[in-house]
Amino acid sequence: MNFDDYQREGQAAYARLAETIARILDVVLRNIPDIRVQQIQSRAKSVKSLRTKLHDRGAAEGDDVEVVVKDLAGCRIVCYTNADVARLVSSRIISDNFEVDWDRTKFHYPPSEPTSTSLFISYNYVLKLKEKRVALPEYSEHRDMWCEVQVQTTLDHAWSEMAHDTIYKRLPGGFGSTLMKDVEERMARIMEKYFRPAGFDFQKVANDVEKLRRGRTLYEADPIRVLNECQDNNERYDSLQEFKEHVLPYYDDIGGVAPVVRDCMASVAIAARSASVVPTQYGFDGYTRDDILELALEVIDRLRFTHEGAIEATFDTLLELWSGADVPAETDRIVQSARRLAENNLSAWQQVGPAVQQIVVDKVQQLSADHIESVRPLLIALLDEVLKFEVGGTTWNFDSVTIHRGAVRASDALQEIRRTALDVLRNFFRSSEDDEVRRMIKHAFNDATRPPSAPRVDADLIKMLLGDAISIVSFYREIAGRLSLELLQSIEHDLFWLYRHRGRSRGEFQDSPSIVDLHDQLAQEIIAFRDQINADRRFVIYKTLVGFESVFPPMWDGEMNIEQKDDYRKKRISEHVDEITAENAAEWFDIIIRCAQTRSNDGATFPSFMNFLEELAREKPDLVLKLIKNIDADLARFLPFLLRGLEIGGRLDDIASLANAWLDEKKYLQQIAIYCSMSPSFDAGLLERAISVAMAAGDSVAIIWAMEAAARQDSSPNELVERVFLPSLRYLASKGDTRWVGAIWPFARKSAVFSSLSGAGVEEVLTSLVPELKLAHEAEWVLAVIAGEWPVRVIDYFIDRLRLANSNDAPKEYDPVPFSLSELKDPLANFAADMVQKLRDWYDEDARLFQYRGAQLLKAVFPSFSPLEASLLSIVAEGERKSLEFVLDVLRVFDGQKVLQPICREIVAALQPDDELLKEVEIVLDSTGIVHGQFGFVEAYLSKKAEIEEWLSDPREPVRVFAERHMRNLDRQIAADQRRSMEEHELRKREYEDLAETRDATAPAEDADGH
Repeated sequence: MNFDDYQREGQAAYARLAETIARILDVVLRNIPDIRVQQIQSRAKSVKSLRTKLHDRGAAEGDDVEVVVKDLAGCRIVCYTNADVARLVSSRIISDNFEVDWDRTKFHYPPSEPTSTSLFISYNYVLKLKEKRVALPEYSEHRDMWCEVQVQTTLDHAWSEMAHDTIYKRLPGGFGSTLMKDVEERMARIMEKYFRPAGFDFQKVANDVEKLRRGRTLYEADPIRVLNECQDNNERYDSLQEFKEHVLPYYDDIGGVAPVVRDCMASVAIAARSASVVPTQYGFDGYTRDDILELALEVIDRLRFTHEGAIEATFDTLLELWSGADVPAETDRIVQSARRLAENNLSAWQQVGPAVQQIVVDKVQQLSADHIESVRPLLIALLDEVLKFEVGGTTWNFDSVTIHRGAVRASDALQEIRRTALDVLRNFFRSSEDDEVRRMIKHAFNDATRPPSAPRVDADLIKMLLGDAISIVSFYREIAGRLSLELLQSIEHDLFWLYRHRGRSRGEFQDSPSIVDLHDQLAQEIIAFRDQINADRRFVIYKTLVGFESVFPPMWDGEMNIEQKDDYRKKRISEHVDEITAENAAEWFDIIIRCAQTRSNDGATFPSFMNFLEELAREKPDLVLKLIKNIDADLARFLPFLLRGLEIGGRLDDIASLANAWLDEKKYLQQIAIYCSMSPSFDAGLLERAISVAMAAGDSVAIIWAMEAAARQDSSPNELVERVFLPSLRYLASKGDTRWVGAIWPFARKSAVFSSLSGAGVEEVLTSLVPELKLAHEAEWVLAVIAGEWPVRVIDYFIDRLRLANSNDAPKEYDPVPFSLSELKDPLANFAADMVQKLRDWYDEDARLFQYRGAQLLKAVFPSFSPLEASLLSIVAEGERKSLEFVLDVLRVFDGQKVLQPICREIVAALQPDDELLKEVEIVLDSTGIVHGQFGFVEAYLSKKAEIEEWLSDPREPVRVFAERHMRNLDRQIAADQRRSMEEHELRKREYEDLAETRDATAPAEDADGH
């Protein structure tokens, strides 16, 4: 429609169009309560304003008015807040009800450093009525007529109206430019100083009112009753979450309701224990008792200082919850809350000093002996926190977290609290025979002797610490005769380091005679303890043979590195072996059996003991054979080292006799397999027989050790493969057991067994690994060894995993492709084309979730993408639609890297301008991966826009057209993300400013020393 046509027909029609669209929008928005709209205005351009606009834009005679001017008709939706605008824009109301011209649609939001001419804030959509509507007679006159719909807040609307009549309409050149510049700058200041901050403040008000509205609905429904009446843990979790977020923070008298709330939390957590896990309505795993306990304790933690008696009530509630806690996850979480109750909290110390710790210690003392016995670990954790010297707290700002650390203040009250706490722990120690409990108390004693990390510490605090340390060491001397060898070893280790570092604060207080004297007293007590326990020959032998915390005499006089410590130990071991005779064998057998009774999951505990047993068997085989004949279950764990020592000592016949007898009795199958892996001469026949017996006995662990024994060997590979390795593999595969991977992976690269596997053997290995739920590093290592000779078959292995994942046989937790790979990159580096082609074939078979599986595999193996480019370009050249879909699915996982652009260009050139796949190309190009900073996405999209500008010089028109359109899309995305990021930033600032004001009004200021 040119200007003459518009003048003749258009103005009234466009006015009716604007009114029609305003009416449609009004009806739609009235049915959506979440979006609050103040008003919807409609308007049409006047002939006069249109002439001006055409002239300003250089329109030529006969130009189509709608091409030059997009807002012949217009509507403005005025929302109350930024959140209302965001909800409307993200709701698809406009795109669902109208055809949108995205090429002319524009989002306005000022950049990080706005100018006076870039402060207009609005979402401006160019749209027309959909075909279904204009097919109706009453709308037919509006066919193909376009309208601009602007979405703004109330404040942006006010500024826009003012700006439209002031700075928007330019004065003629040569007149009033100085004053006009002042007007523009003032308008910019008005927006920056008043309107934009007011918009964020309005949003904060609206958010707070919404919180109260939601909370009031829950409050009026009696949330305590609702929580107590929940029928399952899913319902409990949802109700607890709602209560914690929308009711608890807004009680006017939190102290008054705290007792009822605390009791409710305890009853809900206890009720959750007996409830079964019920799947959610969406089919996901339901919430567990641990989930309920976590939320309940978060609420209880919040209430611990809210009213008089709150600390005592919290203490009692934690004990109540402990009484029924029967799983580690639950007891650990309760201990976490107990520590939080008793910790030296900075805010609490500022207000009441050590009063919290006094209450905790008093509550512990009031418990009966029977009650103490049932909750002892919890009480130890509480007292452990009481005895720490550090005080801490955390403060938040809208963009930072500050962690405060310092030292508590020494006082007579604190000294008395610590004395009482230490007395209680000493009584616990005396009354317990459980080494685990005693270790917990030992840890608390260590905390009581650990100086705070504060830069300045009071001399009185150091005196208190040293006095407590002396009393603790004195207690250890008193109780030493009743302690296990393991615990004595650990205590000596702790006291050794206390001795070594006892002078670390003396530099600061070297002129204080009282502190120097206390240091010397502590050293004397530690030396006395050392001499006392090392007078026990059994203890000295024990710490030589067992453990990694052993302290040897040379260490007290100076440094002793790992090598020196090992040499010392080896020398002592040889001396002990030499002193064992037939006359003292019984005594030594008792010591050996006692050492074997030690329980540990740490691999550093037994190497010296194993070396001792091997050397003893080598040097005194007759004595060891007597020991083996009467071996118990504890010492039997170490049989492989005894057998290896006998072999080195030339007693192979005795070993054969013992092993065959054990196999006849189906005994010590695992130990025999381990011995075979360590044996210098390696008996394949013995290992084969052990496997046969283990299969009959159903001992999978023994079979796994046998596979490791085979993998360790570098001779007779064919015999081992066929007689040991593959039979074991088949047995374990029949059980769905893939634990063998964890046993053999360290040896796979140098193993003769792996290097001699035939194609059929490789097939068996890979097939057995297909059911592996997750491809851990150990399995990848094995695959990498195979891929060195059979790379294409390893690629097929991953196709098999994809096939299983897409079947109904896959477990829910089955993960066919790891997120990243390390060992497979090199052996598959030259097989990108093979992998691409095989995955392309798989894509035809089943493309479901390919982007998250097959494409992810390509990225895991070829993270740089470059090796894939040639193969993917050749697939694009085919021009077949499914091939293009395949390539786009692959490209989507590479986070929009610039290296993807050549392929994207070729895809764009191969498609029609209106092809839906072009949207997929945009998704590929716009992907960012991880971004950083407040405006991370804005910066990323600006960079992408600069990159896509290069496309404008492409000789192919489809590529240029796509680039122009995509750049406009990026402009909209940049504006939208700029607005979102700014709003999040400003609202977060206001949230934390409110919290800071609350803290400032209620918390005492720090004293001069920063405590």
